[in-house]
Amino acid sequence: MTEALPVPAPTKATPAGAGRKVLFSAMKNEAPFVLEWIAYHKVIGFDEVVICSNPSNDGMEEILAALAEAGEMRHLRATVPEGKSPQIFAIRKFAADVGFHNGDWYLWLDGDEFLNVHVGDRTVSALVEELGERHCALINWRIFGSSGHARFPGRFVSPDFARASRPDFLMNTRIKGIFRHSAAFSGFAEFGIHRPLIARNSGLRLEDFVTGNGQPALPTGRSHLRWLTGEDFTNTSQLNRNESGWALAQINHYIVRTKDFFGLKQKRGRGYVSRNNARKVRHTDEFFREHDRNEAEDRSILHWQDRVTAEIDRLMQIPDVAAAVASSQALVEGHLAQLAAPVAAAMADAPDGGNAFAMAFPAAERGLLESCYARASNVLEYGGGASTVLAARSGLSVICVEGDKNRANRLAAHLSGITDKARVHPVDIGPTGEDGRPLKPRAHQRFHRYALSVWDRPDLAEPDLVLIAGRFRAACLAAVKLRATRPTTVLFADYADRTHYHGVERLAVKEEVAGHMARFTVTPGPIPPEMMTEVVGWFSDPR
Repeated sequence: MTEALPVPAPTKATPAGAGRKVLFSAMKNEAPFVLEWIAYHKVIGFDEVVICSNPSNDGMEEILAALAEAGEMRHLRATVPEGKSPQIFAIRKFAADVGFHNGDWYLWLDGDEFLNVHVGDRTVSALVEELGERHCALINWRIFGSSGHARFPGRFVSPDFARASRPDFLMNTRIKGIFRHSAAFSGFAEFGIHRPLIARNSGLRLEDFVTGNGQPALPTGRSHLRWLTGEDFTNTSQLNRNESGWALAQINHYIVRTKDFFGLKQKRGRGYVSRNNARKVRHTDEFFREHDRNEAEDRSILHWQDRVTAEIDRLMQIPDVAAAVASSQALVEGHLAQLAAPVAAAMADAPDGGNAFAMAFPAAERGLLESCYARASNVLEYGGGASTVLAARSGLSVICVEGDKNRANRLAAHLSGITDKARVHPVDIGPTGEDGRPLKPRAHQRFHRYALSVWDRPDLAEPDLVLIAGRFRAACLAAVKLRATRPTTVLFADYADRTHYHGVERLAVKEEVAGHMARFTVTPGPIPPEMMTEVVGWFSDPR
């Protein structure tokens, strides 16, 4: 029988709340977000913020350098060899240049993660005081979606980002660990980066850790038991559902942000893996659709909104910081413009010689439509033509509702030569005139199908953009409200000067008007009872 190794006693815990609080991150191309991220975490009480960057092209490193020069944070740089993991190099850089000190608390967050404390005065100190003599807290994510924004509105700690996933969404069982360093820890793990690395023969027990529900870790968690041995392995990011929760804190994870910046993230690649590891591709259109969760409202982080605004203003008073931010904004706008260029080219090519599907929108409406299509993945159109061709040539998934049988057939034939991701959904509303208007009112029994039947298609992917440019337009917006499962961007053609449409403003938020086209954000939900008579009437109004 092998003799058991001696087990050292756990390092005696420092007094509750003692020790510095250190936040670490590894970042690349986070310029539009990094100032708010730093300001927020300074406001909630981190004593030191350390960011390790690897070469960026959006001005982020210049912002960090200016902040570091002013003594506001610490900036490390790592040049990562081709084929290596940037985050592993960042971990080693932190250990070498900063290091760990017994009694201090450490947390690693990514640039899209914000620690949101729920206990005491909601600071980091309040969190560690609540932990008492425990050594580590495994804090669950809460996944936040785009809140219906195609373009980034400028801030996360604001009412613009108040939509989140339901509590039971599986990704909310993922965690990040904040820990008090001692001889029982070896710092940040290189593979199991969601938790600290435990020293072998540390003497730590499950009751030394608290999970998302505020209780000690359970022995039924196989990852816990393996982790306690000191092994560094990748599958450390998740808790069981019965351990998950936000009793003490949560990590607001703005995992997809908005469609425009998700596109840039797709180009950037992942920080955890090398760019040439094709098996680890994560930032796909499918990933965006799955994680753009907006079913619930969570405004808890807005407790800090005014303080964060004041802190950003203070940091922007540093001349070099202000100059670096202004320079980065110009760079980012250039990158976004390049991202949209292929869609713009498709727009320019949309009219096909003598083809009938020519773009009829004036310049202002065309510009709004172009920018929204550039950031969309799944488009639903009520009435289409050139816009459908644009979507098809841009590689988008698009379904176009069409009430005119002949036009539906011509459009379907044209799209078949471009892609199989573009489909036409014909709806029989009886004979129609040249403008698609029904000619026989007696066909009114079918009219409701124009707005609603497309939502019953098994191949309809959840649309992130809806164009309303056909018939029964007010009813089409009501259908989005009734059938969508997340906030959805809606472009409403010919809206501005047609007052008979304006009742929809009681169902949706009008975000902007370009020419005669309006852009709405439609949040799913029931029709208000006092509007039922009016809304039911819309489904038989072909305007």
